[in-house]
Amino acid sequence: MTLFQWLAGGFMLSLAGVECYLQLGGKSRRLIGGIRLVVWLAAALLIVFPSATTPIAKFLSIGRGADVLLYCTVIAFLLSFFYVIHSLEKHREQLTYLVRNLAVSAPVHRPQPKPATIDPPNESEVQA
Repeated sequence: MTLFQWLAGGFMLSLAGVECYLQLGGKSRRLIGGIRLVVWLAAALLIVFPSATTPIAKFLSIGRGADVLLYCTVIAFLLSFFYVIHSLEKHREQLTYLVRNLAVSAPVHRPQPKPATIDPPNESEVQA
């Protein structure tokens, strides 16, 4: 194994360990935490055994196993991006609804500033 495989594989396994700790402590949502745990373990296995993706690549008529990983990563990032955008839009709509209801139920009356008036000119200014 190369130095990269030791470092990156160990890092992925440590992330999986942290996820297990969070799951056992009840500090992580079960479904999302389970997905993260599977991702960290799969990443660690694929880093340690990079030739494991070659049969999948051959089955899908893709040249190399690394290309399969790249394509899967791009698809996963796109799905995550659209999910986050959708969540932000949903939160924006909820916030707008909340602010509107709050504004209608408890309006804030602020004193209006007095409009600026222009004083009429003095008689001495007019004759000059």
